[in-house]
Amino acid sequence: MNINHNGTITKIRALYGKRLRPEHYNEVASQRRVSDITEFLRTLPSYAYKLEGLDSNTIHRGMLEDILRRSVFEVYFKIIGFEHLEKEPFYNYKILQAEIREILTSIQHINAKSNQHIEKLPVYLDRFVSFSLLELAKARTRDDLLEVLNKTPYRALIENIPLRKSGRIDFNPTEKALRNYYYNTLLGSPYFKQKESSALKSLITTDIDLINVINAYRLVGYFGESASDVENILLPFTGKLRGGALREIYSAGDRHEFVDRFRNSYYGRVMENYGIVPSQTLELETQRLRYQYAKHALQASVSPVMSVYSYMFLYETEVNNLVTAIEAIRYGLSENEILPLLVL
Repeated sequence: MNINHNGTITKIRALYGKRLRPEHYNEVASQRRVSDITEFLRTLPSYAYKLEGLDSNTIHRGMLEDILRRSVFEVYFKIIGFEHLEKEPFYNYKILQAEIREILTSIQHINAKSNQHIEKLPVYLDRFVSFSLLELAKARTRDDLLEVLNKTPYRALIENIPLRKSGRIDFNPTEKALRNYYYNTLLGSPYFKQKESSALKSLITTDIDLINVINAYRLVGYFGESASDVENILLPFTGKLRGGALREIYSAGDRHEFVDRFRNSYYGRVMENYGIVPSQTLELETQRLRYQYAKHALQASVSPVMSVYSYMFLYETEVNNLVTAIEAIRYGLSENEILPLLVL
């Protein structure tokens, strides 16, 4: 992989300089209508062009959220297209993410016998993914799904997992198989044969550690699953939680004990350094920790690969914050109630 893409690093730093600051989020959270949020975002250089030509008086919540989510890929394609990075294997990771997300969404709709997948289909990605998104949204059975995925690696992954006794697709092992494929593909990129790849590998395995923690927290805290059941759904990659460190956490009897054990783990101690206090809102707090890791990685990076990976996480978090604020305003939450829900 050619790592001398200094123009990409410079471009990303310029984009990061236009990120939303706490005062911007304060302003967003203080609004009471979607039209007011839209008008405020128009005043920001990084969002003005994305909202160009839209009538603030007629825009509705779903439309604004779709524009914001679409902007993640618009920014991504703009970055990797700047120096034609799409020709190098690693940089297609966002497309893999999108494919897996849509397949899992399709499975949820198939299991629920719902035909509403098409309503939020990211059709703008259709020419980039390896299967037809429209045909995916039409799938009503596993056989339909397998036919859509016929010429992709995903078919064999899903086909090898038996249906549940109810005839439904077994979601947890399917999700695990798809995410294993994603991380094996990502970490199998030629880039990771180079010495300078260790920092990015550490960032990615940290993400995996924290994803495993949250999946375990949900199963233990809300479904009372045993340690052996939890172990079956965890991604088989390790960062700092090696050996029995993760098992020590998810062997907890309930969510309160889980949080206590996490607080005494490696990541719990790192959180403390950032002023993040692990609590029953652990999902939010682990996202904040991932945000801090990505922010520091970007600031220290002299690598285009690290810059792209960390910046895209930060930008997607920013978009998710805006969507969270829009949804909270919809339900009548005040500014003081909204701000603690954001990842900063």
